[in-house]
Amino acid sequence: MTDPTLALTGIKQSYQPGKWVLEDVNLNLLPGTVTGLLGRNGSGKATLMRIALGVLRPDSGEARLFGHGAWSATRDHGIEWWDAGTIS
Repeated sequence: MTDPTLALTGIKQSYQPGKWVLEDVNLNLLPGTVTGLLGRNGSGKATLMRIALGVLRPDSGEARLFGHGAWSATRDHGIEWWDAGTIS
């Protein structure tokens, strides 16, 4: 079996105590697949992508990108992220 390009296991994230934005998210994306992420405003889509790309560390769980921890994988490969903010 092919290893997933992105593997999220047991991801939990909260911005306020007791109020989870993401709770027990599990997702495997295999190479060569196309996947969409849909949800209402405020449902955690951007938070999930920030965790998947190593921009944000989850409160619990593991994010693996190309077989490495997402947090370290982006830095080991010289990828840096920043928030451009809002353009007026």
